[in-house]
Amino acid sequence: MDDKAKQLLNLIEDKIQALAEETDSVRFSDTFISYLAVIGRFHHYSFRNQLLISFGYPNATHVAGYKDWARKFNRQVKKGEHGIAILAPVIGKKPERKNTSDADENEKEGVIITTDEDGYLRFGKDFITYRTVYVFDVSQTEGDPLPESPNWHDFEKNPEVEAALKSFATSKGIKIEIVESLHGADGASSGGKIRILPKAGTRTMIHELAHEILHWGHPELKLSTKQEEIEADATAFVVAQYFNISQDPQTSPNYLALHNADSKAILACFNRIRETSVQIIEAIELGMDRSTKKMEGAA
Repeated sequence: MDDKAKQLLNLIEDKIQALAEETDSVRFSDTFISYLAVIGRFHHYSFRNQLLISFGYPNATHVAGYKDWARKFNRQVKKGEHGIAILAPVIGKKPERKNTSDADENEKEGVIITTDEDGYLRFGKDFITYRTVYVFDVSQTEGDPLPESPNWHDFEKNPEVEAALKSFATSKGIKIEIVESLHGADGASSGGKIRILPKAGTRTMIHELAHEILHWGHPELKLSTKQEEIEADATAFVVAQYFNISQDPQTSPNYLALHNADSKAILACFNRIRETSVQIIEAIELGMDRSTKKMEGAA
């Protein structure tokens, strides 16, 4: 291993260690703990309802029902605001009658309601229907302020690095698309395709490319969502730092803390983060060198 390679590995190791320590600092800060205490009161909606909320109110951030806003957050829905329609499950029993001799053991056990005078079992089967209910975004309410969300967005762009990233992605059969909406995310990886918002920074492109390299085509790994996000964002942090892409130093620690990561979990992914960081850094440098030589040749 030459000196340059050793220096790169040492730099990456230092960055990963620093990120792990800073993530712990965020996790155990009073501000972050207070934020989680309040955000934990919000209901976690199903994917279907998340889509309905996104379509009904694209800029929604925190939503709750009319009564929940008042009871849990001491906020009131503003006069004249229209709710966002979602679906709420209604679970009920469908009563039936059956002669005792015709009932099987499962029907006799657990679903029996009563035995009537004629010797019939009355039992019910669970069934689910849905009704429309309405929720409201925080922007449609007023009252006690909610704690400010920790910033995990980074919109800083480096066109030269992005050009090299796109060339690298193409060489690996990965397509990068610019899209107008991703339902609250800045980028998304879907196995062979990366979608990012126009405003998303270079760090987002690195993050999604790391997902493509690390997490698609490897079903045997069986990684948790937390592990995948640790690996992708820590890689993005290291690469962005290496190329001096300006970013809020709290962006990655905040993002990882929001995914319940801590220093132990980050360091457990150390080797995979380091290897992927080296791969992406070397690919970017190669792409930038080729671009420079091409420009010099055209001059």
